[in-house]
Amino acid sequence: MPNAAALPTPKQEAWKFTNLARTVQSLNCTPLCTTLECLEAALPIVSGPQLVFHNGILVPQLSQAQSLPPSITFTAAPAAKASVISDELDSLPIATIHTLNVSDALAQPLHLIHVASGTPTAYAIHITLENGAAATIIEHHVAAPKTVTWQHLSATVTVGSGAVLTHSVLADHPPHCVLSRRTRIRLQPRASYVAAQLAVGGLLTRMETLATLTANTTFAYTGLALGRRNQHHDATLAITHQGESNSTTIRQRNILDDEANGVFQGKFYVAQAAQFTNAYMHCHNLLLSDSARTSHKPELEIYADDVKCSHGAATGGLNPQQLFYLQARGLTPHAARALLTVGFAQEFLEAFPDTLHTTLAGRLQAWLEGDRQSEGEAPDFGQLQGEWVTDKPAARPHLRVIKDAQDAPQQEEVTDE
Repeated sequence: MPNAAALPTPKQEAWKFTNLARTVQSLNCTPLCTTLECLEAALPIVSGPQLVFHNGILVPQLSQAQSLPPSITFTAAPAAKASVISDELDSLPIATIHTLNVSDALAQPLHLIHVASGTPTAYAIHITLENGAAATIIEHHVAAPKTVTWQHLSATVTVGSGAVLTHSVLADHPPHCVLSRRTRIRLQPRASYVAAQLAVGGLLTRMETLATLTANTTFAYTGLALGRRNQHHDATLAITHQGESNSTTIRQRNILDDEANGVFQGKFYVAQAAQFTNAYMHCHNLLLSDSARTSHKPELEIYADDVKCSHGAATGGLNPQQLFYLQARGLTPHAARALLTVGFAQEFLEAFPDTLHTTLAGRLQAWLEGDRQSEGEAPDFGQLQGEWVTDKPAARPHLRVIKDAQDAPQQEEVTDE
């Protein structure tokens, strides 16, 4: 069991906005899941092969480890001492390192499902794509309902020359779970890495991405966080450009309600040899409450001359002019607010693989319904399609009732005579 007292605190610059030690120390962890039924209650519905880990241990009964495609090699070995020590997280005791090697193109996405329960745990996984390989890997961080625990995952990803990795991470925990994740990535020449990350639920989520780009590589990241109540979501990225002609794009969006807190930290390090680097990052935040907070910390450390590096950020509420426009077209104020809120998130959900779009649309709908349920009201939502109308006031300005398109008011056609 990791020592919570030795975890990072805001005294360290990289953790200025996130107090992991205090949060973990305050947890009153629930008992360990000891039955398959308990684990199955946490599992998402996926299409494609899956590997299920419970507190870092493979669960064979729920995994397809023996029937993976021939191009995938999966092994487990005793953990060695960490070669890179950034802070206390890298020194946590880890018993086993799971290794995943992909030698060719995968026809289906591979799902890695990380289930947490019981006392705090830490474990590691190494993912390697050989030269010219291509894969879509989707990782799910989940826990059974009403679970209270903390889990830390240390991931190492190596993408070989000319290889392409589409990597998605979805963190969706019960309200009192804590997740910390650190992913170290190395891209060999001409490699491509496309990442999409979603943080929703939980008490505190901190997901770090530390990438090293060699030459002629492409790194693209899209992140979305949905926070309410006192939830804390932290997305931290540090990208090191070592060689020439690397392209990096980082996009982060946060939707924050109640007293939720969103953190975005991004850093570009461009070495002297990394000429012709093109790197851009931005973070946009939609605050649905006066009590919601957001913190940004962009950094650029550049030693090359011929580069394009920039960053941007924007924070605010719903645009009054857009609300007025939608109301002028027949939508009520509540329906107009809802349409803008969903539209703000939907664009980033589309960055995930196509096989996840239906699931994520349902998860977005459930997140919107959660506010109404927390106030004791029965949700009355249809599908996130068609016109958006309402026939009664919502509990909050950004909540609404969705009805079928046939119930929407019809606009009269106006012609010039």
